[in-house]
Amino acid sequence: MEVPFKKSPYFYSLPLDAQKYLVHHNIYATSSLKALYLTRQADLWNNEDFQISYIELYNESTLKRTAAMSQRLDPNGLYVKIMLYIIAFSSNYSIVNYNALENSSDSSNLKRLTSVQDICASLLWKYLTYQYSFQESVIRYSSLIKILLDILSILEYKINIHEFNKMMNNIVEQTEQSFVLSK
Repeated sequence: MEVPFKKSPYFYSLPLDAQKYLVHHNIYATSSLKALYLTRQADLWNNEDFQISYIELYNESTLKRTAAMSQRLDPNGLYVKIMLYIIAFSSNYSIVNYNALENSSDSSNLKRLTSVQDICASLLWKYLTYQYSFQESVIRYSSLIKILLDILSILEYKINIHEFNKMMNNIVEQTEQSFVLSK
């Protein structure tokens, strides 16, 4: 799920502590959006075995909410991938988990993050207005923002499930270790 991070030269231009900060705060959202897109592309929401497994891990209500979100997700894969980059470099898109040991206030890191966010957001908007009319671009963008907010709502529920939390913590640790090893 770390693909938006691993394939970005912007990410590797950041200091290691900033990389860890982004992974820690954004892996839930990026992996959730990517999973939502991939499950829709693979038509897993109509697969009975997948549904049974999902219900066992979470519950039927969460299955219905997530499947509905998947259906609302824009079919334009490139648009979704650009949004993944925006989320990956976001400094404030996550469920707040206070950690006194974290220091995200390094001004040079924040300037770099803001610069990358600006590049990604500009690219997204230019792409949308090139592909669609201004009004259609606004509608598609608003729809994706609604889905991102819905993802946060479902993540709030999921992080209270021990197995999900354990799995995501493992992914974060492995991703952070891969960055240390690649340096």
